[in-house]
Amino acid sequence: AVPTRLKPFGSLEVLAEPGAQTLTTCTNVLCPHARPLLADNSMLINRAPYFWSGGMGVVINKEAENDAKDLLWDFFVYTNSAAESSYDVASYPGWLDAWRKQHFA
Repeated sequence: AVPTRLKPFGSLEVLAEPGAQTLTTCTNVLCPHARPLLADNSMLINRAPYFWSGGMGVVINKEAENDAKDLLWDFFVYTNSAAESSYDVASYPGWLDAWRKQHFA
């Protein structure tokens, strides 16, 4: 079977600047990574590339033994490092969705 990735949810409007209280319609300048939603290119949709499908959230139980907490922390740091995450995103079958700019390059 061929793996399929669904397009993530998106928004036609974004907060134009930090602290903004209203949403602004996406433009090529405001949302440089947005893609046309309609065939006539009249609307742009800005899609978030991470956690859209649930992603992989991780936690460490505060009740766990200290050695187990340290081991899990080291594992999380390792898998999220730039070098390792880039390999995991690019490999087939990868288990991580892209979230760093370098993952898209």
